[in-house]
Amino acid sequence: GPFDFTVRCPMKPTNNSCPGETVTIPSGIIPGTTENSCNDVYPSCGFAGGFGDVLYTFTLSDPYTDLVISTCHSGTAIDSVIYLMDDSNGCPLGDPEDPNPSQLYCNDDGADSNCGFSSMMEIPYLDAGTYYVVVEYYYGPLGGTPGPFEISFDGIQMPTPTPTITPGGPTLTPTNTP
Repeated sequence: GPFDFTVRCPMKPTNNSCPGETVTIPSGIIPGTTENSCNDVYPSCGFAGGFGDVLYTFTLSDPYTDLVISTCHSGTAIDSVIYLMDDSNGCPLGDPEDPNPSQLYCNDDGADSNCGFSSMMEIPYLDAGTYYVVVEYYYGPLGGTPGPFEISFDGIQMPTPTPTITPGGPTLTPTNTP
């Protein structure tokens, strides 16, 4: 007959739920773990959906170029999948009706051949705003377990342009349009 099944995550990491751990860019290397984490979000790449994930959040006051988010560090002991989401739907807690909310980028097994099973997203341009990065461990046919990782955030901040007013410059005359 019918039964209830509840999965609990004992002593889950503090960044296993919203709003996640807040980071600034550049961040340096930040240690983390997926140990004891619950699954809240599902990636659009890799085969990590349904396994433990942790969340990081950052807010950009100005656009950034050449943003690199990476777990390709010596302290990463998991086969990671990372993905970037915006805050168009608020904090991205897993919604069974929308398993991939607001995902902008996703990477499983980084672009760099020296990265192995770690992940790296290279984002050419990112508007000002609030974003979330999820780190999840891969669990597939070859196995995979939760564990420690290191993540970094780096990029080039584009300065907000400052308007220049030139004395004696052109005068603007309003026109009426019918």
